[in-house]
Amino acid sequence: MVWTDNSRRVFRNVFTNAVHIADHFYVIQRANLAADQVRRRVQQEKYGHRGRKHDPLFRGRRLPVTAHDRVSAKAQAKLQSILDNGDPNGEVALAHRIKEQLRSFYACDNYDVAQERLQEIIAAAIAETSPEEVQKLGATLLNWSEEILNYPKDKLSNGVTEEQNNTIKRVKRIGYGFRNFHNYRIRVLLTAGKPHWQLLQSVNPK
Repeated sequence: MVWTDNSRRVFRNVFTNAVHIADHFYVIQRANLAADQVRRRVQQEKYGHRGRKHDPLFRGRRLPVTAHDRVSAKAQAKLQSILDNGDPNGEVALAHRIKEQLRSFYACDNYDVAQERLQEIIAAAIAETSPEEVQKLGATLLNWSEEILNYPKDKLSNGVTEEQNNTIKRVKRIGYGFRNFHNYRIRVLLTAGKPHWQLLQSVNPK
């Protein structure tokens, strides 16, 4: 689902019986964006300029937005050192922690546990002591909490649709565009695999 109130209103009015789920990819993407925004602001406030190669927060700019379980022990030690030297008020560390807690939320198989964990995350994010960027993230999570909490029930996402869209775009890009829609459609079906050959014959112009 696209993260706009207008799109949500359209979905609710058109698909009245459908269960609306906020795709976990976009939820984590928002959390990563908030963490990166905090890092950029702290960098600017501490050094008075944008990140440079010798600045701790700039050198390790990818670590706060990388999944904790994908970071080696050496990289984790580097992240901690960066936060100790470049994050005087612990704002980047807090944003990173909120992001990781949100990732752990998606590992919950029990709905009640997931609901309680999301409430705790939102409460920590919207607290007055949290950075402004994290507070905005918390407000978004609160606004979309119903759609977010639908994920632990069915574990569904629009990954399949995204993969199909990428396939279609890739075919169009490789072909430098198609003047004939029928040829374009056939090429997409062939690329996607397992084409319906009778259908291909029916759409192929004589």
